[in-house]
Amino acid sequence: MNETVLTPSHVSVIVLKLQEFTRRPVADQTRLKAQIEALVALAIQLLPAADRIVLDAPDGVAVVVLRTPKDALDLAERAQAAAADLPVCIGVNHGPVKPAADTLRGFGLVGDGLAAGMALANVATPGRILVSRPFHEALQAYAPGRAVDLSSAGAFTDPSVRTYELFTLDRQAAPARRRRPAAAAGPRVSA
Repeated sequence: MNETVLTPSHVSVIVLKLQEFTRRPVADQTRLKAQIEALVALAIQLLPAADRIVLDAPDGVAVVVLRTPKDALDLAERAQAAAADLPVCIGVNHGPVKPAADTLRGFGLVGDGLAAGMALANVATPGRILVSRPFHEALQAYAPGRAVDLSSAGAFTDPSVRTYELFTLDRQAAPARRRRPAAAAGPRVSA
Protein backbone atom coordinates (compact mmCIF):
# COMPACT_ATOMS: atom_id res chain seq x y z
CA MET A 1 0.00 0.00 0.00
CA ASN A 2 1.19 3.52 -0.75
CA GLU A 3 2.37 5.32 2.41
CA THR A 4 1.02 8.70 1.28
CA VAL A 5 -2.53 7.54 2.08
CA LEU A 6 -1.99 6.49 5.71
CA THR A 7 -4.26 9.24 7.03
CA PRO A 8 -7.65 10.27 5.65
CA SER A 9 -7.17 12.55 2.68
CA HIS A 10 -9.12 13.93 -0.24
CA VAL A 11 -8.21 12.16 -3.45
CA SER A 12 -9.71 11.58 -6.84
CA VAL A 13 -11.32 8.20 -7.40
CA ILE A 14 -12.14 6.68 -10.78
CA VAL A 15 -14.49 3.71 -10.76
CA LEU A 16 -14.71 1.61 -13.92
CA LYS A 17 -17.65 -0.77 -13.78
CA LEU A 18 -18.77 -3.32 -16.34
CA GLN A 19 -22.39 -2.74 -17.29
CA GLU A 20 -24.78 -5.56 -16.25
CA PHE A 21 -21.81 -7.70 -15.21
CA THR A 22 -23.74 -10.00 -12.84
CA ARG A 23 -26.36 -10.81 -15.48
CA ARG A 24 -23.77 -12.30 -17.83
CA PRO A 25 -22.68 -15.95 -18.01
CA VAL A 26 -19.58 -16.78 -15.95
CA ALA A 27 -17.46 -17.30 -19.09
CA ASP A 28 -18.35 -13.76 -20.25
CA GLN A 29 -17.64 -12.37 -16.77
CA THR A 30 -14.18 -13.92 -16.79
CA ARG A 31 -13.40 -12.56 -20.26
CA LEU A 32 -14.75 -9.07 -19.47
CA LYS A 33 -12.92 -8.88 -16.15
CA ALA A 34 -9.62 -9.70 -17.89
CA GLN A 35 -10.35 -7.05 -20.53
CA ILE A 36 -11.11 -4.31 -18.00
CA GLU A 37 -7.97 -5.15 -16.04
CA ALA A 38 -5.91 -4.88 -19.25
CA LEU A 39 -7.65 -1.59 -20.07
CA VAL A 40 -6.78 -0.16 -16.63
CA ALA A 41 -3.18 -1.38 -16.92
CA LEU A 42 -2.91 0.55 -20.19
CA ALA A 43 -4.63 3.69 -18.84
CA ILE A 44 -2.45 3.96 -15.71
CA GLN A 45 0.88 3.64 -17.52
CA LEU A 46 1.46 7.42 -17.57
CA LEU A 47 0.81 7.73 -13.82
CA PRO A 48 3.72 6.59 -11.60
CA ALA A 49 2.92 3.69 -9.27
CA ALA A 50 3.58 5.90 -6.22
CA ASP A 51 0.75 8.22 -7.36
CA ARG A 52 -2.03 5.65 -7.67
CA ILE A 53 -3.70 2.76 -5.91
CA VAL A 54 -5.63 0.20 -7.96
CA LEU A 55 -8.44 -1.63 -6.18
CA ASP A 56 -10.24 -4.69 -7.46
CA ALA A 57 -14.03 -4.71 -7.41
CA PRO A 58 -16.31 -7.63 -8.29
CA ASP A 59 -17.64 -5.90 -11.41
CA GLY A 60 -14.74 -3.64 -12.27
CA VAL A 61 -11.80 -1.66 -10.91
CA ALA A 62 -11.32 1.50 -8.85
CA VAL A 63 -8.25 3.70 -9.22
CA VAL A 64 -7.36 6.14 -6.46
CA VAL A 65 -5.28 8.97 -7.91
CA LEU A 66 -2.96 10.64 -5.41
CA ARG A 67 -2.01 13.46 -7.78
CA THR A 68 -4.18 16.26 -9.14
CA PRO A 69 -7.78 15.95 -10.36
CA LYS A 70 -6.44 16.77 -13.85
CA ASP A 71 -4.35 13.60 -13.72
CA ALA A 72 -7.47 11.67 -12.71
CA LEU A 73 -9.55 13.10 -15.57
CA ASP A 74 -6.76 12.35 -18.03
CA LEU A 75 -6.66 8.76 -16.78
CA ALA A 76 -10.46 8.43 -17.07
CA GLU A 77 -10.28 9.73 -20.65
CA ARG A 78 -7.53 7.25 -21.56
CA ALA A 79 -9.59 4.42 -20.08
CA GLN A 80 -12.70 5.49 -21.98
CA ALA A 81 -10.75 5.76 -25.25
CA ALA A 82 -9.24 2.30 -24.75
CA ALA A 83 -12.60 0.73 -23.87
CA ALA A 84 -13.74 0.51 -27.52
CA ASP A 85 -16.69 -1.95 -27.43
CA LEU A 86 -16.20 -2.93 -23.79
CA PRO A 87 -19.32 -1.86 -21.81
CA VAL A 88 -17.46 0.23 -19.21
CA CYS A 89 -19.29 2.77 -17.06
CA ILE A 90 -16.99 5.40 -15.52
CA GLY A 91 -17.68 7.47 -12.42
CA VAL A 92 -15.20 10.02 -11.05
CA ASN A 93 -15.33 11.61 -7.62
CA HIS A 94 -13.09 13.63 -5.30
CA GLY A 95 -13.46 12.97 -1.62
CA PRO A 96 -12.09 11.47 1.58
CA VAL A 97 -10.48 8.04 1.52
CA LYS A 98 -8.57 6.31 4.29
CA PRO A 99 -6.94 2.93 4.86
CA ALA A 100 -8.86 0.27 6.74
CA ALA A 101 -7.99 -3.21 7.92
CA ASP A 102 -10.36 -6.13 7.47
CA THR A 103 -9.57 -9.39 9.26
CA LEU A 104 -10.77 -11.42 6.27
CA ARG A 105 -9.48 -9.39 3.33
CA GLY A 106 -6.50 -7.54 4.80
CA PHE A 107 -5.84 -3.86 4.16
CA GLY A 108 -7.98 -1.79 1.85
CA LEU A 109 -9.43 1.67 1.47
CA VAL A 110 -12.78 3.05 2.60
CA GLY A 111 -14.47 6.42 2.50
CA ASP A 112 -16.98 8.64 0.84
CA GLY A 113 -14.58 9.24 -2.04
CA LEU A 114 -14.93 5.59 -3.05
CA ALA A 115 -18.62 5.25 -2.19
CA ALA A 116 -19.64 8.24 -4.31
CA GLY A 117 -17.41 7.09 -7.20
CA MET A 118 -19.17 3.72 -7.15
CA ALA A 119 -22.60 5.36 -7.07
CA LEU A 120 -21.66 7.44 -10.14
CA ALA A 121 -20.36 4.39 -12.02
CA ASN A 122 -23.65 2.63 -11.25
CA VAL A 123 -25.64 5.28 -13.14
CA ALA A 124 -23.12 6.03 -15.87
CA THR A 125 -23.54 4.56 -19.32
CA PRO A 126 -20.77 3.15 -21.52
CA GLY A 127 -18.99 5.85 -23.49
CA ARG A 128 -19.85 8.63 -21.02
CA ILE A 129 -17.78 9.74 -18.02
CA LEU A 130 -19.85 11.03 -15.09
CA VAL A 131 -18.18 13.22 -12.47
CA SER A 132 -19.42 14.64 -9.19
CA ARG A 133 -19.70 18.26 -8.05
CA PRO A 134 -16.77 17.79 -5.59
CA PHE A 135 -14.59 16.52 -8.45
CA HIS A 136 -15.65 19.44 -10.66
CA GLU A 137 -14.76 21.90 -7.88
CA ALA A 138 -11.38 20.23 -7.24
CA LEU A 139 -10.62 20.28 -10.98
CA GLN A 140 -11.63 23.94 -11.15
CA ALA A 141 -9.15 24.73 -8.36
CA TYR A 142 -6.24 22.77 -9.92
CA ALA A 143 -6.86 23.13 -13.65
CA PRO A 144 -9.57 25.64 -14.58
CA GLY A 145 -8.83 25.12 -18.28
CA ARG A 146 -9.80 21.45 -17.96
CA ALA A 147 -12.88 22.19 -15.85
CA VAL A 148 -14.52 23.88 -18.85
CA ASP A 149 -14.50 20.46 -20.54
CA LEU A 150 -17.20 19.37 -18.08
CA SER A 151 -20.83 20.27 -18.58
CA SER A 152 -23.81 19.87 -16.29
CA ALA A 153 -25.56 16.52 -16.57
CA GLY A 154 -28.35 16.94 -14.03
CA ALA A 155 -28.72 15.23 -10.68
CA PHE A 156 -29.02 11.69 -9.41
CA THR A 157 -30.45 10.41 -6.13
CA ASP A 158 -29.08 7.06 -4.99
CA PRO A 159 -31.01 4.38 -3.04
CA SER A 160 -29.72 5.93 0.22
CA VAL A 161 -31.51 9.17 -0.81
CA ARG A 162 -28.24 10.99 -1.36
CA THR A 163 -28.34 13.43 -4.26
CA TYR A 164 -25.35 13.99 -6.53
CA GLU A 165 -24.95 16.90 -8.91
CA LEU A 166 -23.49 15.39 -12.07
CA PHE A 167 -21.19 16.63 -14.79
CA THR A 168 -20.00 14.89 -17.92
CA LEU A 169 -17.01 15.29 -20.15
CA ASP A 170 -18.12 17.31 -23.17
CA ARG A 171 -15.18 17.85 -25.53
CA GLN A 172 -17.36 19.32 -28.30
CA ALA A 173 -18.96 22.04 -26.18
CA ALA A 174 -15.71 23.03 -24.42
CA PRO A 175 -14.29 25.16 -27.29
CA ALA A 176 -17.54 27.14 -27.46
CA ARG A 177 -17.46 27.77 -23.70
CA ARG A 178 -13.85 28.90 -23.96
CA ARG A 179 -14.72 31.39 -26.72
CA ARG A 180 -17.81 32.77 -24.97
CA PRO A 181 -16.00 35.04 -22.44
CA ALA A 182 -13.83 36.53 -25.21
CA ALA A 183 -16.88 37.20 -27.39
CA ALA A 184 -18.72 38.84 -24.48
CA ALA A 185 -15.88 41.32 -24.04
CA GLY A 186 -16.58 42.78 -27.46
CA PRO A 187 -14.39 43.11 -30.53
CA ARG A 188 -10.70 43.73 -30.05
CA VAL A 189 -9.08 46.67 -31.77
CA SER A 190 -5.49 46.35 -32.84
CA ALA A 191 -3.20 49.28 -33.19
